[in-house]
Amino acid sequence: MKSPTLSVVVRAYRKAEDLAACLETLAFADHRVVVVAPDRADLTRCAKDLGALVVGENQDVLAGSADWVLSVGDDMRVSESLAKAISQIVADDAAETHEIPVRHHFYGRSIRFGWTEELAPVPKPCLQRTKGEGRRGDPLHEPVDRHLGHGISDFLKNIDVHTTIKARSLEDTSRPRRLEEAKRAVWRGFAKSILGAGGLREGRVGLVIAIGTALSPILTHLKVSEAGSVPENRS
Repeated sequence: MKSPTLSVVVRAYRKAEDLAACLETLAFADHRVVVVAPDRADLTRCAKDLGALVVGENQDVLAGSADWVLSVGDDMRVSESLAKAISQIVADDAAETHEIPVRHHFYGRSIRFGWTEELAPVPKPCLQRTKGEGRRGDPLHEPVDRHLGHGISDFLKNIDVHTTIKARSLEDTSRPRRLEEAKRAVWRGFAKSILGAGGLREGRVGLVIAIGTALSPILTHLKVSEAGSVPENRS
């Protein structure tokens, strides 16, 4: 009987060196597919040089010969222990979808506190069968490592990329966030990050994360508005 196969789909938005570091941790997969915007020739070249298949943003990346698909972003790295856990699921698991927890790295170390949904990966990392009814299994115990840089400049660049991705995902929805709602989300996000999510425990790094959390909704709104999808609320 043929063994189940695994494709990894990497959403590439950042620098070529980020994509290369991500792909190097995915050698255990049968296929590596990189989704790249048409204006990113550097990412296309990097992916092809490392033996990955490159597809456009609007292509159906799940339509292929693999039995399972692992979806990650180019800011993520898969450890050997996570790769082993994924391979075991692909080989003999009965469920069809598994969420994967995220371990954030910033300023060269693991950061546990301060993270909220505003800065969650888009899309969230998951492992799923390409065919089935989407029956959910338990989340994996091993996390995927998400690297957000070594300083404030790197973090701000990641906020820019992150809000661009979110803005694109909102452009086709029926109810994008309005300006007044985005303004309120700024203060809620800061408080939720620094207090609710325990960002204070991380010291100055927690403050940086809270500021990024606060900026995310208003930047996302402005980017959607700039694309002409959100009429401004002038009341």
